[in-house]
Parts: sequence; structure tokens; C-alpha cells
Amino acid sequence: MNQQAISTLPTATATAGNGAAAADHPMAAVTASAVTSAPRLTGNGTFVDNGWDRWHYLVLPGKPGTLTLRLQVADMITWWKRIEVHTEFFGHWFWIRRLETANDTKSASVDLTLADAQSGTLKLDFWKAGLFNSGSYVTTQVLDVEAHLGHTVAFLCSRDHFSQP
Repeated sequence: MNQQAISTLPTATATAGNGAAAADHPMAAVTASAVTSAPRLTGNGTFVDNGWDRWHYLVLPGKPGTLTLRLQVADMITWWKRIEVHTEFFGHWFWIRRLETANDTKSASVDLTLADAQSGTLKLDFWKAGLFNSGSYVTTQVLDVEAHLGHTVAFLCSRDHFSQP
């Protein structure tokens, strides 16, 4: 696990209505000034393991000039998972993309370039299905786009309930 390679903003617990944007939770107020540096992820690691949820990352070679973000879930997971992708503009984060899995859809991906993230930094808000299918906030990660061009960064949810291995 490469804990120094990943930047986790303070974790907050929040819920949003079904399909609500990540901007509805307290972390939406985080500005670029709160992010001291967006690290370069290398190799693989675990960035959430709280007894219920377990999330990992894996950095793989990708397309030149492109950062591919991939969301994957383990076969046993059927409830939806979502990554809301934001970029910073004039000190505020703006939503630009969403990756989502649900039911039999176990993977989603998006290709991004420097033009997609004007600041060169992405904020990734991780969500999962909650009570009555409402959104439940998991964590936030920050990535430097230029440092990851030519790579695929895969995020895997391997557990979303304490009864799972």
C-alpha cells in the first residue's frame, strides 16, 4: 500500500438524494487552496478500508496524452457505486464527468486530457448506494492530471458491507 502517493481530503459523512450530484455534500466547499498538492499515484494500494467499504487503486500503462479513469466493482457487489469527477476553476470545483456501476454493470471508464481539467487537478468524490438507494459519501481523492497522462488509474471497490470478505 502506497499511502504517501495518494491525497485524501478530510472524510465527511453525507447523503444525497437518489442521483444527486456530489456538489450537495460538505466536501463540495473544498477549494483548490485546501489542496496542497495533487500526488502522482504509482503501483497499487488501498485507500479506504473502514470495516464496511474497501477501495483500492491500480495504475496501469494507458494511451499517450490521455488519463483514463476506471471504476470497477467486485462480482459480488450489485448496489451502485459512483465517482464524481471535478476540476478546479477560479478556486471552485466544477463537476465534469461521472463514472457509475450498478446491477450487472461492473465497470465504467472515461478518458481525460489536460484540456478537460483546466487547472491540471481533478477531485474525485466516491459515492455508494445508501439506505433507500440514497447516495452515501465515501471519500475524496485528488489527482494531478499531467502526472498521470499516458496511464489508466483503476479504482476497485472490493467490499461494500461488513459481511463480505
